[in-house]
Amino acid sequence: MDAITDPVHLSNPQLLDWVCQPRRDGDTFNLAPDPSRLTARGFIAGSQHSLPGSLGEVQIVSAIRRHYRIERFKQPLADCFILIPMRTTLAVHANAVLGLQGSLEVGVRQALVDAFQAYAPAHHGAVLPYVAARLGEFNQNHPPGLTGEEFGLFLNTTFTWRGVQKKFDEVEWLHAVYEGNAYSRIPELCPERERNLGHDGYRLVHIGEEYLQAVPPLRESKNVVTVHHGEPEDRAVAERASELARAKHSDCQFLEPHRIRLTSIKLIDETKWVLELAYLRDKSCGFHMVMPTLHIRSANSVLYATVSWSQRHDAMKKIFTESAHEASILAAPVALINFEEGLAIYKAEFWRLIKERALRSFECLIPELIMIKEVGGWQPAGWPEPTESEEVESP
Repeated sequence: MDAITDPVHLSNPQLLDWVCQPRRDGDTFNLAPDPSRLTARGFIAGSQHSLPGSLGEVQIVSAIRRHYRIERFKQPLADCFILIPMRTTLAVHANAVLGLQGSLEVGVRQALVDAFQAYAPAHHGAVLPYVAARLGEFNQNHPPGLTGEEFGLFLNTTFTWRGVQKKFDEVEWLHAVYEGNAYSRIPELCPERERNLGHDGYRLVHIGEEYLQAVPPLRESKNVVTVHHGEPEDRAVAERASELARAKHSDCQFLEPHRIRLTSIKLIDETKWVLELAYLRDKSCGFHMVMPTLHIRSANSVLYATVSWSQRHDAMKKIFTESAHEASILAAPVALINFEEGLAIYKAEFWRLIKERALRSFECLIPELIMIKEVGGWQPAGWPEPTESEEVESP
């Protein structure tokens, strides 16, 4: 049995809102017990009692979402958003709050408050044996006695800001692709060392950023296919392209889709936010905290462009494939970091080229971008050494 009735939720929106603002070492935030949790058990707050000393440190994971605009030859092409996971370290102190059932008689309520206020950790030791002993004494003198369900302990917690760590992996990857050495990250798009997408007229423009209370969940597109190690990627692309084509035009008899392998995408991890239950123990009591943590997994991806057409359009094959190739060159740099936007650019440019070259429209003609992704297992993220242990930027 735990001394504290309710866990402390580090995913509390008010606490996260406080964390997701510029802070200095020593800034504090108080998280009082949720009144709804007290009333749900028929409790009212009785009195408070300080727990001795620090209860240690906890970490809260949140994020910064950085907004970029991708330009080509100084013309806006698409917007993208990059996550910067952030882990804030907080020192924890707490007061215990005695919750009492509102239906208790005044004399019984006062006896519980008196016993609670008389507790001294240095003298009485752990709180549970102390509470059990006082409850036994009370029941001997006041039959039929209490069961222990008539009261509970809740935490009134004070957090002190100690420092923050930020993972710039995705930002660094993005700037390397557009401004640094992209060869090791997208070798087929930038096959020469020391080259990047900037040499092809692409440019990143930083627009702004905002704080997020949590790392957003992964959103998978139907055009993204996860494969196991060793599974043939070309066959997976063909099957997904055929499925997408049939879903849009079930009455068309499509031929084998034409596939263009644009580039592999290396050295970037996926992230997700996980709530974990941690148990903190002080010499006087123990309690649970629900803590948001960051998990990562490796992801090696390959980007393909495809185009599917029916037998009756096969004479237009050269126009279809050339248009798909040219449209994919424009779309691929965007799809690396904003897949849905890249997909939209690919389709729009493909249809523009088809209209320009074929001077007509086609029903049984489906362009797609498809991402093949081979992923590892999820594991807790590693963090860099704190770089802002004393102070972060002022508003």
